[in-house]
Amino acid sequence: MVTKGYNIKTLKFATSENINVGNIYYKVINTIDTNNEKIVVDSKNSKLTFIAGNSISLKPGFKVESGATFKATIDPSITNVEIEY
Repeated sequence: MVTKGYNIKTLKFATSENINVGNIYYKVINTIDTNNEKIVVDSKNSKLTFIAGNSISLKPGFKVESGATFKATIDPSITNVEIEY
C-alpha cells in the first residue's frame, strides 16, 4: 500500500492524477477536495482511498473506471495523521 498522509486541515488537488497501478491512500484531518482536476482511477488493479475528518468533495473530472476500486470515509476522530509506507 502506498500512503499519502497529510497532517494538514485541507488537501486540494492542484494537478491531474491518473491512478493505474496499486493502492493510493490519502488521509487528512479535515477536507479532501478534487478541485475540478482530472482524477482518474482506471485499472482493475487500482485502489484509491480518501479518509477525511470532515468532508470529501468529488468535483467534475473525478472518475472511477469499471473494475477499479474507490472508497471514501469520513472519520471525525482524526486529529493527527501518521504516515505509513
